[in-house]
Amino acid sequence: MQKHFLLIAVLASTSALAQRISVLPFTGDKSGATARTQLVSALCDSAECVNAATLITKNRADPKKLKKNNMDAVVLGSVTVKKKVKTLTIEVLNGAGTSKGKKAYPLEASGLSQKNIQAVVAQVQKVAPAKEAAAPVAPPPEDKPAAKPAEPPPAAKPAPVAETKPSRPSDDMRDDGETKPEEPAPAAKKSKDSFLVLDVGADLLTRKFEYVNVVTPNLRRYDLPFFPSIAARAEFYPFAISGKSGALGGLGVEAGISTAPYLKSRKASEMDPYPTSMTRFDAGLRFRIIPSKDLGLAITPYAGLRLHSFTVGANAAGTRLDGLPNIAETGLRLGAQLDFTVLDGALSFFGRFSVIPTFSQGEIVSAAFFSGGGSSFGIDAGVGVGVRIVGPLSVRASFEYNSYALKFKTTETDTYVAEGANDQYLGANIGLRLSF
Repeated sequence: MQKHFLLIAVLASTSALAQRISVLPFTGDKSGATARTQLVSALCDSAECVNAATLITKNRADPKKLKKNNMDAVVLGSVTVKKKVKTLTIEVLNGAGTSKGKKAYPLEASGLSQKNIQAVVAQVQKVAPAKEAAAPVAPPPEDKPAAKPAEPPPAAKPAPVAETKPSRPSDDMRDDGETKPEEPAPAAKKSKDSFLVLDVGADLLTRKFEYVNVVTPNLRRYDLPFFPSIAARAEFYPFAISGKSGALGGLGVEAGISTAPYLKSRKASEMDPYPTSMTRFDAGLRFRIIPSKDLGLAITPYAGLRLHSFTVGANAAGTRLDGLPNIAETGLRLGAQLDFTVLDGALSFFGRFSVIPTFSQGEIVSAAFFSGGGSSFGIDAGVGVGVRIVGPLSVRASFEYNSYALKFKTTETDTYVAEGANDQYLGANIGLRLSF
């Protein structure tokens, strides 16, 4: 009976000595798997290793599960790569799930060096130091019959020592069992949280202007087949420069211009051209929303100002095209843009839609043409695709549509009488984008 009691005491003491430690799957570059295996082997030589799956909720260490499993320490690891140099950052949590510090170690092709393995072990032991064995409790003396003469005590035998299994990356730590912890899914191709976007390219447009319900025959329609226009725009997100901006990182400003200053217009009966130009300018605020970086999706509402003019000037003789007023639409531009990237950002799809309530239309709504007043309302839309060439450079192509519907207030005695007009631009854009 005394032998059995001593054996139980030694077993209990040995169990109490072992620190309960777990090494969770490392995140980041795949080379972290080798370093994790090294640390599991080193730590499990002197500690009781606990299955990581029993401690994780949604790929994170769960403080409630740590407490339930009487954990002493949990090891987290993350591998980063910068200029082809790999670094392993080790973070150790205590049994309550509180971080007790991080340290970074260089990773070699074979994983961690022996020196750095020992450094990690020391880092863990600071959080979960080895426990000292309690002295074995002596068993209570056995009752002996009083009449029996005392016999000489037998020679003391050494107390049997419980055989301890060599620690190994057992079922608790192996990655091939049914209880394998769920590895974090590789990040889907996400929308890059850029702070500066620059676009330069060309628009190839057509313009068609015509009146609605014309009463007087002195108004002129205007058709311009495909004409090129230089286009450039920029987006700037000042709070996203640091990369740790939170919600404010999506707040930005934009400006864009498309201009064709050297066009010429002619009447079929005349050779003398009329200098013609088109300019469209946008400026405003944007707020980029990324619902989940794993989706590769960005939604960007915007609001700003739109100035859009089309002017046909006087020819060399100083005369203008009769019945054709110049138009300068000025108004608000309210809308949203949708961007979706796939294949690690190598391919992107985008689209936008905005409404343009205007408050000025230029010469067409003035004493020179429709003096009774008028109004207009525009829409602007585009859809396209982008392909990354190298690094931050990509090529983009899109279909473009822009239209303004004008309405006039007239009387029968006015020089020009029409219910309204439609001014439509249709075409495409191709250009290069730099995104930082």
